[in-house]
Amino acid sequence: MLSISHSSLFRLHSAASITTLLKASKKSEHLKQMQACVIHHALEQDHFLVSLFISCAHTLLSTFSYAFSIFYHVLALPTFLWNTLVKSHCQKNLFSHTLSVFARMKAHGELPYSFTYPFVIKAYSGACKVREGKLLHGFAFLCSIDHDLYKGTILINMYRKCRDIADACKVFHGMSVGM
Repeated sequence: MLSISHSSLFRLHSAASITTLLKASKKSEHLKQMQACVIHHALEQDHFLVSLFISCAHTLLSTFSYAFSIFYHVLALPTFLWNTLVKSHCQKNLFSHTLSVFARMKAHGELPYSFTYPFVIKAYSGACKVREGKLLHGFAFLCSIDHDLYKGTILINMYRKCRDIADACKVFHGMSVGM
């Protein structure tokens, strides 16, 4: 059982110490105590810590407002952090929220990269938005990202779930030729 005293939190001197405690957190109170420590040590712009906080917040809390508050305190939001938020929503099967975060990501001028696509494609699949999924597939194709076996499998699954068997077959045959 993780036991954190208020005084021991403020003796932590590194992001590594905070990371270790954060990964062991089992209660929302621990998360909030460690956020105070992060602020105390001026580590709130550490992208790795923010990503870890977002992931833990989605695991420990029933609401996403805490994760969003941490996210929006970062001055420069890199694609890496957007991906963490996209992934967290998608893993909870909150597909409309996943797609909303993705839309905000693009509106902020961040372009998706190979780690973004699987979660967004899964969200389009879960929401059965095959038209939008096809657009993303086309963009991934232009960027040569769709040749990855994992992403190809996700695309096949999206087309299958949305009952577009012809396009699922095209992706499958394209994978077998490209592999």
